[in-house]
Amino acid sequence: MDETVVIVIISATIGSTEGKFTLCIPGTLLSLIFEVHENENLKKRGDKDSNEDEIILENVKTSEMEIKVKFGSGEMKMRDAYSLRVGDTINLGRPKDSDVYMYVDDNLWFTGSLGVHKKNVAVKVKDIKQ
Repeated sequence: MDETVVIVIISATIGSTEGKFTLCIPGTLLSLIFEVHENENLKKRGDKDSNEDEIILENVKTSEMEIKVKFGSGEMKMRDAYSLRVGDTINLGRPKDSDVYMYVDDNLWFTGSLGVHKKNVAVKVKDIKQ
């Protein structure tokens, strides 16, 4: 229960069919793999210094991830959804000043609070969930 794991989510599209693969890899297994890989690299390049780690880190930093913020949720019958009109209100079952949840690629990473930044709706990060 307390072991570190890496969760990899791969989205795939084949024709008009879309799906996701989710892999859960134990941290101990990854440590062993990285150790073997590093030993192989050391054998290949000898004692030559490499900036390979910095290149990998820079590539990760510039990769794009989807961020979603969840304000709340509710239930409604289909006939009610069908009859919604401009100006109608939907109760999300949460107090107006309650925390919002920020998801990065569908995984909860942060909690925050709603606010305004340069006349746009914004979220201020309050806590990191790991």
